[in-house]
Parts: sequence; structure tokens; C-alpha cells
Amino acid sequence: MLRSIMYFIIGCCILNRICGFTCPVGNNGLHSNINDHHSFWQCSNGIAYLFHCPNMLSYAIAPPPTVENNDDGICSNATWNPIGITKAGSNKRGTGLNELDFPSSFVFGADSSMYIADTFNHRIVKWLLNGSNSQSIIAGAKGIGNQTDQLRYVHRVILDEENTMYICDSGNSRVLRWFKNENYGHPILENFRCWGMLLDNDGSLYVVNSSDNSLVLKWPEGKIVAGGNGRGNAFNQLRYPDNILIDRENSIYIADVDNHRIVKWVAGAKEGVVIAGGNGVGKCLHQLQQPMGVALDSMENLYVADHGNHRIVRWLKGSKSGDVLIGKSGPGDAPDQLRMPTDLKFDRNGHLWVSDYSNHRIQMFTIDKSACSSTTY
Repeated sequence: MLRSIMYFIIGCCILNRICGFTCPVGNNGLHSNINDHHSFWQCSNGIAYLFHCPNMLSYAIAPPPTVENNDDGICSNATWNPIGITKAGSNKRGTGLNELDFPSSFVFGADSSMYIADTFNHRIVKWLLNGSNSQSIIAGAKGIGNQTDQLRYVHRVILDEENTMYICDSGNSRVLRWFKNENYGHPILENFRCWGMLLDNDGSLYVVNSSDNSLVLKWPEGKIVAGGNGRGNAFNQLRYPDNILIDRENSIYIADVDNHRIVKWVAGAKEGVVIAGGNGVGKCLHQLQQPMGVALDSMENLYVADHGNHRIVRWLKGSKSGDVLIGKSGPGDAPDQLRMPTDLKFDRNGHLWVSDYSNHRIQMFTIDKSACSSTTY
């Protein structure tokens, strides 16, 4: 099965599969429009494939996790301005410190900063958000490679309370622990196709392996806590899982990318429960297309970076369909558009931040809580 991360395919990489599927009668079919000089569509047997050729052999990207224990003040009536503000990068890829090249994920630091997995630049960039707008490379400054001071198609970065970074060095099939102020990382998992990670409140690391066995591993115990039954669409299986998060009860929410669904895996359970999507690939409100980023608000409403549909969708707790918050006008690089989003997070004020992957930027969408009251929380 395909996935919207990169695979080595004769110098190009399959990014996405979009057609060959239809919505129920009365809804439009799937559409896409990629304005990228390195991308093209190829249809085969009714299925359209997007290829991306960045003038190099490449293969990795995609969307990060966090323990959801926030008091963000978000209510079910909250809205977000659909016009985004670019906080890092632009809509043009580049190698400069103020530029990004397919940023797959990000995490907020404690010092009004943001750490960005700058995938095709093979580095982690620290971006200050205190008004100075300055940037610095804090991992991967030596360029692409497999040494402990190098990265290859880095996919995800998370931080612990000591500002130690944990990095999905996906192109090198390893997980690195990179201590603050050090200029190299320490491999803690090798021969491991890492795509998603999170730290729980006890400091345990949960890591997603998208290998043939598609699983979530708890480290250092080495315990499989979700999946591990081969790739598939059964409730005890996953197919190319990506981003994950954990709630207060230690239930794991998994972006089950190629099953086009979000699965909730209760602690200790042998199988997951579908809480969003799972109705075939598509762009209808009860469907998802290769979802990659997941987030929860304090009311346990679910927010999804619907990667293949170029939108952010909210699924209220217990609902059977979602509503589109960002990206209603389809794919593009305008301030109200996204192109293949891979990650999303809320800041402490409830503003929504999105890794707008194929637009090479991080966007912020401001929240409006004016419709919230004590009775709507």
C-alpha cells in the first residue's frame, strides 16, 4: 500500500493516491491540484498517484505526538480564523536558516521557541517565537549522513522536560536521543522505521514502527502496546501508522494512515476502536484520506491533519463525522489553504498551529473563544 511519505522509486517518490474512489451520491469526487515543479500525476487502473522528484533519491516524511493534558479553554463552539499566519518558512522550499524544505513536524519549546523537523534539509531547526524570529540548527548541522552528528530525512522531534530531544531519524532507521547542548545524538533504537513518537507523563517513550509489523512500542520496556499483528485493516492491526498521542487515561490515539482512520487503543486492550474515518478513502465529512496529524482538546474533541484532503478536520467526541476548520477552498498556498498538512498542535492559548508540509511553512490559525461560556465546556 502507498503512503504519503517518500519511498525510493527510480529517483522519484510516490506521495499520494487520490482517485479511483468516490463519495456517496450528491457529493463531488476527489480533486487535487499541486503547483510544484517537481510533482506530477500518473493514473493507473483508475488510481491517480502523485510523484515527487526533488532532484535526489529520497524517502521520508510525515507527521508527532504529545500527552494531552492541557487546559486550553477550547469549547465546542470555538472557531478558528481560516486565514493563517506564517510563523516559519514560506511557500517556497529552501536551505537558508529562514527557509524550510518539507517540514514534517514540530514541537514547542519552553523558551518561546519551536523545534522543527526540516525533513529534506536533514536537520532540526530551533525557531524563536519571541519577536526576534531568529533561527539556529540544533541537530544535523553536518549535513545528510548516518553518523551520530548527522540526520537523513528526519521525520519527527519531541522534547522532554530537560530539553533533551528524541528524534525519528527515519532515513537512517533509528531513534536518537540528543541531549541539550551536545552536538551529536545517541542511538536508542536501530533498524527501526520510526514515524511517530511521544513521551508520557512518567517519561516513558512510545515509538511508532511502520515496518511490516506496524506497531507502537513502549521504550525502554520493549513492550508492544498497539498493533504488532502485521499490516492490515482488522481492529488489531495497523497499516503504516504515523502520529500518535496519549490521553489522561493512557489511551493511545493513532493516525492509521493507509487505513484512512484514527484508532483509539485503550491501555491494555488487544485491539483498537475507530473514532474517526474508517469509511473508505474519500473527502466526505465521514471520511479521511491518509490522516497524519492528531490532536485533542481538553474536551476530548479530535483534530486531524487530513493530509490527502489538504484540510484540518474536527470530530466532536462521539460524532460520526467531522467538520472542516481549515482548507475549505481546496489545496493551494494562499493563507486560507494547505497542501498536504502533516502535523498540528495547540498552543497554550488554543491557537492552532499546522505543519503545512508541501508549502514548506508552519501556519498559525488564531482562535475565537467569544462563543464559549461555562455551560459549553
